[in-house]
Amino acid sequence: MLKNIFIIAMFMLSITAIGSDFKVGIGRKIITPQEPPIWMGGYASRSKPADGVFQDIWAKALVIESSTQNKVIIVTMDLHKFSRQMSEEVIKQITQIYGIERSQLILNVSHNHSGPMIWPNADMLDFKPVDQQAIFLYSQEIIKSLMEIVERAMKNLEPALLSSGHGEAFFGKNRRDPKLTYRPEDHDVPVLKIETPDGTLKA
Repeated sequence: MLKNIFIIAMFMLSITAIGSDFKVGIGRKIITPQEPPIWMGGYASRSKPADGVFQDIWAKALVIESSTQNKVIIVTMDLHKFSRQMSEEVIKQITQIYGIERSQLILNVSHNHSGPMIWPNADMLDFKPVDQQAIFLYSQEIIKSLMEIVERAMKNLEPALLSSGHGEAFFGKNRRDPKLTYRPEDHDVPVLKIETPDGTLKA
């Protein structure tokens, strides 16, 4: 609770209405790996595959439509990274199925350092074949899950109110050598708020 209050206080958003002539659809799915255990990505000290789950990880899709010919699809994943091979496959399928341009699709990961490894990855070259296979099969399941949540979001398009805001979060720091004269830090926090026509928060 205190953590949530701290984060909200740090943002101090200034909200600006965008408009009401939109339809929005949302889809989401848990993508926590099941059996067999998956090696985790994002840190060098790992010595074995994951042996438990602290909390589930998610993939989520947001479709924003201003007309039948104009829509944007945003897909987010609680993963450390997303390989080029996987992104190209997802892009190919979504653009073909829904007739959108590449510029209308955003694929984003949270850079989760407590998430599963994704195929392909140079870090797994020394892994046993059974571990490499598990990572490959999990990555294929990710692709299927992303297609599922985009389809779900497309089917759930409903009228919505959109507003945006910007705040600042100063707990993000550049960890490079303090002696360096160029150490960029971006504290800007853009937020998109989506409500139903009656004002209920949707996303």
